[in-house]
Amino acid sequence: MKSARWLSLLLALVLLASACDDGDDGTRDGRSSRGVKRGTLRVYSHSDVDALDPGVAYAGFDFALLRGMVRELYSFDTRLQGERSLEPVPDLADGPYQLSDDGRTYTFKIRRGVRYAPPVDREVRAADFIYAVERQLDPDQPPPGSPNPYARLISGAGDFAAGRAGSISGMRARGSHTLQITLDRPASDFPGILTLPFFSPVPKEHASRYDPGREYGQHLAASGPYRLEQYKPGRLIELVRNESWDPRTDPLRRAWVDKISVTIGRSETEIQRAIEDGLADLNLDNVPPPVSDLQRLSNDPALAKQFAVETTGCVHYLTLQMDAGPTKALAVRQAVNYAIDRQAVVLAIGGAYAGEPASTILSPTLAGYSAFDLYPSQDAAGDPDKARELLAEAGYPDGVTLTYVGRSLPEWKALYKVLESSLGRAGIKLKPAFYKGFDAYNKSLRLRAKRDEHHLGAARVCPDVPGNGSRSIIGVLLDGRTITATSNNNYGSYNNPEVNKLIDQADEARDDQTRAALWGQIDRLAMEDAAWAPLVYDREAFFWSSRVRNWTFTPWLANPDITNLWLDPNTP
Repeated sequence: MKSARWLSLLLALVLLASACDDGDDGTRDGRSSRGVKRGTLRVYSHSDVDALDPGVAYAGFDFALLRGMVRELYSFDTRLQGERSLEPVPDLADGPYQLSDDGRTYTFKIRRGVRYAPPVDREVRAADFIYAVERQLDPDQPPPGSPNPYARLISGAGDFAAGRAGSISGMRARGSHTLQITLDRPASDFPGILTLPFFSPVPKEHASRYDPGREYGQHLAASGPYRLEQYKPGRLIELVRNESWDPRTDPLRRAWVDKISVTIGRSETEIQRAIEDGLADLNLDNVPPPVSDLQRLSNDPALAKQFAVETTGCVHYLTLQMDAGPTKALAVRQAVNYAIDRQAVVLAIGGAYAGEPASTILSPTLAGYSAFDLYPSQDAAGDPDKARELLAEAGYPDGVTLTYVGRSLPEWKALYKVLESSLGRAGIKLKPAFYKGFDAYNKSLRLRAKRDEHHLGAARVCPDVPGNGSRSIIGVLLDGRTITATSNNNYGSYNNPEVNKLIDQADEARDDQTRAALWGQIDRLAMEDAAWAPLVYDREAFFWSSRVRNWTFTPWLANPDITNLWLDPNTP
């Protein structure tokens, strides 16, 4: 596995994203290419956020909004292009970190002058980063707890979470503006991991008054350019300027608009109509334009200026339950993989605009990806005869019924219909349960007690870190040592000791090619076990209003960066 292969794929991704950079977008219709302040960015969404508490939030929609509300030690710069855009850069860190010779201890100087929004209204301190992680690992916190899969990389985090220690030994504040973080083992992707909201600072004197999750999300102490003005779950989110934010302390966010208003509960058709009619500006919860509109938007010269199809690095897939129901049998899981008509799945959710058939766990944008297919079929249309043969081998010669969990959005219902049809050809019947928004994860897939409800679980994953981010897929979703009763990201409870061992080796590898080869080996082993049924390597169609300027896709969010776009005209 040559690193040049995945590097070239990543470069292609970021070049696609840069096609919507401000110089071109701002001048194609004669309007200013310079930023315009003021105005309200109007976001229409189908689903509510999963969470606004950065210690709990773990969905793309959450991250897109938290980009404006919280800051991290390291983040990303959407003004950069090419390979440079894939490198994490200092944010709250005042310059590059210092790394110990053994690759385990990071020392950060904290940028001065960064203040939380009222009512906290004080400088961010080193101790705030420590408390942010402690509150996520607090053994006395109410369920379901934080889904942060990376906190235990830090030395002493496991002892603290188990109640065996009163503090995290690997996190130390050296005065008010110096932070040291020591890991159990070297991790080359750790600076990228620090870009996640999990590691944003939290002031203890304020946050300790609120339960983690929805309660603190309603009272979030913002360190970014926006703060939460109001949140009516299922209806409305409004962000306004953080009066304490000083643009001189923030090298990454211009924060052109004054306000961000999110209207929740709109259908994909309503979202598209509102954007075209100028009543909304964009969508952030992964609801692309209706499939029936994609060709029209692409072909219309005017609307095409507001339309983009981006390679996201995300993957649609089915998780297969390893310890419940018929899918405990390898042959059943293999049968599912053989039976699926992946080409039909792609067509159902948008055709070439939506992606291409997937056969691996890692997407082509990640280090370690290599093209292979252990369950091949002609034109990726499925092989029901092979699937029936495997079912008979597993003791189901007359077919089998499997439970299924998925989202209720039209795109996901269309995906289900194709799965129902193609699996049905092989004698696999589905007993479905559909959930609104992200409840498919929170109320089923992440709960071990619900494993009999999702022998098959329809899911979508995006890398937490682009490029050197294979840990965020395999290490988070398929490491058997991370299985928990609640907030369980290993939805199918996959646990292969050989894979677990190789994950550790990949995490510790200092050489890019060695690390990539290990991730590729793990991908193949997990597919031999049929831990997943990959469906689609995603592309996503985006559409925005004619007044949005500097719409810039970033693979760090799999979304546009709302902190660096502006509106022209900026009224209403």
